Amino acid sequence: MDKTVMTVTMNPAIDIQYVVPDFSPGRWFQASEVDRSAGGKGVNVSIILQQLGYESAAMGFLAGFCGEYVRDTLRRLKLTTNFVNVIGESRTNVYIVDEVGRIETGVTEPGPYISDESLGRFMKNYERMLSRARLVYLGGSLPPECRKMPIKI
Repeated sequence: MDKTVMTVTMNPAIDIQYVVPDFSPGRWFQASEVDRSAGGKGVNVSIILQQLGYESAAMGFLAGFCGEYVRDTLRRLKLTTNFVNVIGESRTNVYIVDEVGRIETGVTEPGPYISDESLGRFMKNYERMLSRARLVYLGGSLPPECRKMPIKI
């Protein structure tokens, strides 16, 4: 078996896109279209790699209902996952697309707190997975607690 591509998304999310007619702030709208998907840069890369016929293993942190949604979505797509569960709630990113002006407005949540213990578990998994990976993709936003961590690729 070929080695897999390891994708690292430290702060995955549920991406929700609402298409609304003639959006402007301060009003209520009924969406004409709604799309929900598992998101985060590395998660998106894993999904695309699978569509191109490559194996990948998605890693990072997941928390709460949103985290379970991301994990479940990836498993239904038959993607390998190796996320560390943490306390709190994974992010939701909301995008509002104006149907008329085709302008997109986005709001993103910060994501869960990552404890030193959780970071240590991630690093242990990461080191173990390196021997199985032919490539590593690191992408997306970092939780504040992860911005100074030493990572080798």
